[in-house]
Amino acid sequence: MINETPAESGVLTRAHLRSWSWSFAGQGVQLAVQAGSFLLLAKALPVKDLGTWVGVGALASILGPFVAMGTGNVLIRHVSRDPAELPERWQRAVSASFWCGLAICLLAGIACRLLLPHAAPFYVILALFIAELLVWRWTQLIGQTLQGLHQLDRKSKLDILVVGARGSAALMLFSLPVGLRNLETWLAIYLGTGLLVSSVCLWRAMGVFGRPRLGAMPRWEDLREGFGFVLSPLSQTVNNDADKFLLARLANLGSAAVYGTAYRILFAAFMPVQALLTVTYPRFFRHGRQGIRPALRYAAAWLPGALAYSVAAGAALFAVAPFLARLLGPGYADTAVIVRSLAVLPLLKALQFFFADSLTGADFQSLRVGMQALAAVLNVALNLILIPRYGWRGAVITTLTTDTVLALLLAACVVKLSNHQKQVPEAQAS
Repeated sequence: MINETPAESGVLTRAHLRSWSWSFAGQGVQLAVQAGSFLLLAKALPVKDLGTWVGVGALASILGPFVAMGTGNVLIRHVSRDPAELPERWQRAVSASFWCGLAICLLAGIACRLLLPHAAPFYVILALFIAELLVWRWTQLIGQTLQGLHQLDRKSKLDILVVGARGSAALMLFSLPVGLRNLETWLAIYLGTGLLVSSVCLWRAMGVFGRPRLGAMPRWEDLREGFGFVLSPLSQTVNNDADKFLLARLANLGSAAVYGTAYRILFAAFMPVQALLTVTYPRFFRHGRQGIRPALRYAAAWLPGALAYSVAAGAALFAVAPFLARLLGPGYADTAVIVRSLAVLPLLKALQFFFADSLTGADFQSLRVGMQALAAVLNVALNLILIPRYGWRGAVITTLTTDTVLALLLAACVVKLSNHQKQVPEAQAS
């Protein structure tokens, strides 16, 4: 068990408070700017173009974990325990991100062209994948490095810079004449902004973390170590975003746009809890060294506050959903029904993440992946059955079902492992 003196505990508490302050500030700015940016896109782009953006973007989110092949999360785990490993881990993560990201962009562009032949020209789809899976990913890798070093203030500043740049891009599109507001123009602005921001951030990061060698291919042992951290966000992203892509494929682009808009609103409401998870994630590895029970006690210290906020956020969303639908325009009338139907989602997500991070910190990553994979398979299967029959209503039913099942599965795993760890010392003592 981790024993901390009162002085050490006070220092850690103050450090947590500083980290929370920066993280919540960063997430608050992101919440406002992302909501405003998506509103501008919904107003500027035709519904079909927005549906293409949402549908193809959902596939990009699903493929995102493969870009760095988990080396970013491996960096967090090793650097949070021993900062001296930073130069080597940074080198490996940059190399994996570049080469794997480049390959995935090409494969994803071809696959998406075959699955959504009428959504957009091939060059538009390829540009979207390059922007999401290669260009903007550099800022995410830098943020993970800062998170592993517990430099949440610098990470929050980076997050604010990134979301501000994306918001500026959306405002630039909205400022153009109506005839130029289309998906091609948006991708040109979005990709150009990403190139500028990522280049500057990467240049600054190389001055601090070291200059990487892109000619060095990722090593097999690095990819193998990170694969467990690929499967977890992959299954999680499938559970979150498969419905949007399948709506675009099996229903229509308009349904994908309406449902995707509602989901963005719910995701924005969850950001304050996500900020807390960003702060606590590296520390789960330290508490988890002694097993699942210390990790669970650490989670229990922060979970009540996260649940209280999630309940309040869900109630607020239920109340303001009709206003949000009117704000978006006549093409988004169903958004209010979707938001109200999924208002419990922040609560379910808070439970899932705290239980899942407890498993990861205690070196039960494979168990976490297994539970998330089961939920992802259930999600895809239900969507394939329900979306062709009920459209976005089928996606809502699927989301509520799979997220509830996943929360229960993770909770059951944590409780069972905790009880087992308690029984082993008792048996040894007797």
